[in-house]
Amino acid sequence: MIKKPSISVIITVFNSGDVLEPCLKSLKSQTKQNFEIIVVDESSKDNTKEIAEKYADQFLNEGQERCQQRNAGAKIAKADYLLFLDPDMELSPRLIEELSKFLETNTAILIPEVSFGKGFWAKCKQFERLMYRKGDIAQLPRVYPKKIFLDVGGFDDTMLGTEDLDLFYRIKQENKDLKISEVKSVIYHNEGRLTYSQIVKRMTFYTKSLRKYKKRYPHMLKKQLSLFRYLRKYNHFLAHPLLTLGFIVMKGSETIVVLYSIKKYN
Repeated sequence: MIKKPSISVIITVFNSGDVLEPCLKSLKSQTKQNFEIIVVDESSKDNTKEIAEKYADQFLNEGQERCQQRNAGAKIAKADYLLFLDPDMELSPRLIEELSKFLETNTAILIPEVSFGKGFWAKCKQFERLMYRKGDIAQLPRVYPKKIFLDVGGFDDTMLGTEDLDLFYRIKQENKDLKISEVKSVIYHNEGRLTYSQIVKRMTFYTKSLRKYKKRYPHMLKKQLSLFRYLRKYNHFLAHPLLTLGFIVMKGSETIVVLYSIKKYN
């Protein structure tokens, strides 16, 4: 590791041995190596630790769930900028090099994601991500200045499932002149062999903090549930009718899960 890294890459893991190594290899293959790798584990029972220690500059076993893990990683980070990753993500080779050009005191950085995986539902998720662009509520920064992150207290572990949105809103509230930049390089998100039941289960997890999220940001939930924001990409729907059908089923099911949770917790 270099003496003073520009970016601290924080990866939270739990029994991630099946996906972690490609993620770490993609970091080691970057065209610019001005970063440190911090892996934060949650007492994995598989070979996650062994894989992490082969590549990571710092390995930490601390925290329950990813909010606490990310906060723990941020506290020991040596760089002034933090990049948060999941273990099933792989970086395009020039991503860190491109990020380095946007590192400014009051700037958060968006990184486009491209899903890949096996099966019909993985293709539907990939199809969905093609609709996101800068300004879409589903596209949030992954890079923040460390000082700004720590000043707002990091991730709120009572907002598990909506913690990324909550962090972004709190940072924007405290930093009115925050700039949002977006790089062209991408993160490849490995969805694996995604099934319909996994989609529903994942959305159920995201609703864990829904009651608190709705109370804290009542104006945002309706906007998030709206499917109208996807209509600007109508040409994609016309070109891929089968994926469009899967997309409608997927987003419709996610909306039902959210509405059920709202009714349940009200």
